[in-house]
Amino acid sequence: MLHKFNPLFSGIKDKLVLYTVSGPATGTFDPAVTTSLSTTIVWKLDDGTEYQTTGTSHGISNTFANLGTHRCVVRVQGGLGRVTGIDCSTDAVTWIVNLLKLSNAITLDLSENTSLNIFTAQIPKKSVTLSLSNCQNVGGSLTDLPVTIGSLNAWHCYLIGGNSIAHFQNINYCYLQSMAMIQSRVDSILLSCSDAIHANVNYFTYVIGISLTIGGSDEAPSHMDGYVDPLVTPGTGLSDEHWLWDAGTSKHKALDGGAALWRLSHNNGHTWTITFNGGVAVQKLLGTSSTSWSELLGTDNRYYQQFTAVAGVIGEIRINSAISANAKVAIYTNAAGTPDLPGSVIAYSASVPIVAGWNNISLNITAILAVGQKYWLAVQTDASGAVQRVASGGTVRYLTTVYADAFATPVGTSSLDKDIAIAGWGY
Repeated sequence: MLHKFNPLFSGIKDKLVLYTVSGPATGTFDPAVTTSLSTTIVWKLDDGTEYQTTGTSHGISNTFANLGTHRCVVRVQGGLGRVTGIDCSTDAVTWIVNLLKLSNAITLDLSENTSLNIFTAQIPKKSVTLSLSNCQNVGGSLTDLPVTIGSLNAWHCYLIGGNSIAHFQNINYCYLQSMAMIQSRVDSILLSCSDAIHANVNYFTYVIGISLTIGGSDEAPSHMDGYVDPLVTPGTGLSDEHWLWDAGTSKHKALDGGAALWRLSHNNGHTWTITFNGGVAVQKLLGTSSTSWSELLGTDNRYYQQFTAVAGVIGEIRINSAISANAKVAIYTNAAGTPDLPGSVIAYSASVPIVAGWNNISLNITAILAVGQKYWLAVQTDASGAVQRVASGGTVRYLTTVYADAFATPVGTSSLDKDIAIAGWGY
């Protein structure tokens, strides 16, 4: 039963707090909660309205008179541990306090809250069904989500990083479409699952068939020419660019996205049904337009070049090297001034090996770039004469620092009139 309730309900200690941007034009604010036992919940809203619900299924429907940020305090008799599910989809929720205290929650529908600011590490640790669809401000990593996940919808979650879903051993439905993933990340996610079943065909426990959807605005997997039976090509006991023969298991191990897709969809244990239609090519969002290079960068200097971005989601930085070496890259905000300087780190890469020519280096997270906004791309190598540049044309700062130092402040303040072979790519 649902009714207005004025006196504060006694005996309720734990509280969940929902913040929402709501008003008459946004429709009703109608979150719902399920509990394991019949219990009483008090909902206190900052417009002075209070509701009390009793039972195992709880929900309210309220329209705030004034548009703005509002707060709803939820107190559960017996504690938040009694909560088994929460549904606040399309409720314009921007923040949730004490979400992790829902220690026994298994179903969470947070979808269509485009301004929800939480991280994947805040998702309750027993979650089984999780929808974050179109939660474009949720950050963190796929690897921070609970191992108990069986159903995951992360459509349009641009800011969620991570290159593996293999820890979802109980997964049966995984929707990762349109997450602004570059090809190398798509491949890594596919290979994380392929590697797991290479070691154990029954690693994933769902027995009927696992559904994985990728694509949309994600870049397509690499080497779809590798989507062939490895017992035929390259053949038993043989390896090629797509498949590595593993003598210890007498099986081929996938080496790229296309091969991983074949392995998953032809697994002798639990077969995956994979939808990978779509997939778009990445584009340059900011960076140099030079095509020829006349000079080389030295080592023990970190270089930062300023560029103006087009709108998009950056996932990788590309650099052009003259030799093989190791390199790491980053993107910074702009600290406007006289002169402009790099501000704070937005995203960065690990140290990776590079070869002569253009190299694509994945960032630790994807980041949304604003059209017309200035940013700084940074690069450092461990060998002199690696990254190339032209003699003039760019706004560059540099900092003398050893290669092992992390990307952080202070940043480079010394100036160069150069144009580095560096660019940011994404969607």
